[in-house]
Amino acid sequence: MTTYWVSFATHEKFLGVAIVDLDNEHADASDIIKEIIARGCNPGDGSMQAQIIPAREIPDRFKNRLLGKDEIEHLNAGGFLN
Repeated sequence: MTTYWVSFATHEKFLGVAIVDLDNEHADASDIIKEIIARGCNPGDGSMQAQIIPAREIPDRFKNRLLGKDEIEHLNAGGFLN
């Protein structure tokens, strides 16, 4: 299983981050975005950029939903983003 971190933003603002686990370790960007949409983690803005990177061990409570800035800062403070 591979964990992916996907951040969403327009040119004007941060929209959130989704962290998802996929069984397919060879998933491409399209597969990952489709899975995020299926799980309801897409922020819904028509204009977005997605950055997809493999993530370290992230607690399950932060996965499979859209995270805001405060939760990202909490992850960072907990040492999960270093």
